Amino acid sequence: MPQYAVQPCTIDDGADIARVHVSAFWTEPAWKIIWPNKTREYVTNECKKRMPFNIITDPIYRRQQKAVDTGTGRIVGYARWTLPELDGVEVGSLWPGAKAAEVSGERKQAAAEASASADWAYDGQVTSELDKAVDQMKKELLSKKQYIVLDILGVHPDVWRQGVANLLLNSGLKAIREFEVKLDVFVVAKSAGVGVYDKAGLKKVGEVIQDGSSVGIDTDYAAWFYVWEAEN
Repeated sequence: MPQYAVQPCTIDDGADIARVHVSAFWTEPAWKIIWPNKTREYVTNECKKRMPFNIITDPIYRRQQKAVDTGTGRIVGYARWTLPELDGVEVGSLWPGAKAAEVSGERKQAAAEASASADWAYDGQVTSELDKAVDQMKKELLSKKQYIVLDILGVHPDVWRQGVANLLLNSGLKAIREFEVKLDVFVVAKSAGVGVYDKAGLKKVGEVIQDGSSVGIDTDYAAWFYVWEAEN
């Protein structure tokens, strides 16, 4: 079996991370349907225009890691975390090993222009009614305290069930556990991630499961909410 390593991300990883990101989320019927008349290849190419700028955006609060096949150098997984704003804490100094490397002003401008040129016009109205219940529960849960939010945990389908998601998740949790300030982690999971979070011992704090037939999918339109507690 291939060996995988967790590494920080750079702007040069943008195209490969876009490939992983779209390939992973295209397996979710509810994500796929918001791109009517667009192929996975098309969406991937447009995402490649956006991802380099995304990687270098919001460096104070955003932390990112990639999983790499050590034999081939191929990026196979990606995780993005967002730290909260904290009084009396220099958030930008936390977890420096997962901060994207800075780039020149010229390169940042070029990345911003490429991102702005991307066709990222998805049809969010398709799932808007079902999203209301998900968004409401997320809002209620996040109002209870300040969390680190695991925004994205995506693994290329070619390497599913090879421990890549667990590797990325555990790498992040290990780093967060070592923070001087204790912060819990909040995650909204789709079906592919439930087993990963259960295995890692995160606590399920809510779920929203709705009939997906109203939006043309033959599975439930579902979201599961998890919390990892730093004190445990």
